[in-house]
Amino acid sequence: MMSDTDHGHRVSKRNRPFQSFRVSNVERIEDSGEAAVRGQVGEREVELRYVETSGEFRLHSTDGDSVEEVTRSDLRDIGPALARYQQNVPWVDSVTGHVLKAVNDAIFPTTLSDFALRSVSDLGPVYLLAGRTPREDIDLVLCKRTGELTIMVTRGEHRAVRRPITSQEAWDLAVALKAGDHRPLVSKMIAAARRQAHH
Repeated sequence: MMSDTDHGHRVSKRNRPFQSFRVSNVERIEDSGEAAVRGQVGEREVELRYVETSGEFRLHSTDGDSVEEVTRSDLRDIGPALARYQQNVPWVDSVTGHVLKAVNDAIFPTTLSDFALRSVSDLGPVYLLAGRTPREDIDLVLCKRTGELTIMVTRGEHRAVRRPITSQEAWDLAVALKAGDHRPLVSKMIAAARRQAHH
């Protein structure tokens, strides 16, 4: 088994590798749908990418040869580092604010256990289920052709990009819907949520 010293571009796999993270630059990468957060972990230069379309965070090596996943534990340290950076820049930095909000959303994911249904509609190629939790408005879209269930979360003024529903969200949704409305379209949503909860 190789140590971290054998892979110069890898961040140490100890429990909190980003505890010492210092952000030096945040910028949107033109025409890529990504934002880059650059900085230092200890003595190493690192680049974190936020993929706006999927909400994913990935760690890119400086030589571009490897990409690593970023865990929720990592994000708990990355968030404060971004906040410190944002406080120290002498201008209104909307890109950093956008990435910081995405970090917070990833740390505190949407929970649908207290989802309340408002409406369900047949829109031709998709079914649309609209509702809310005490924290946010939720739109769920079920594609008739593929059976894929996607979610769009609106918190205050921020409307997130539509993304695939997670297994936990799907499970919470199925339980919440089963306790309430039993119209045929809702039953289709419950079945789709159960399928995705087990993927």
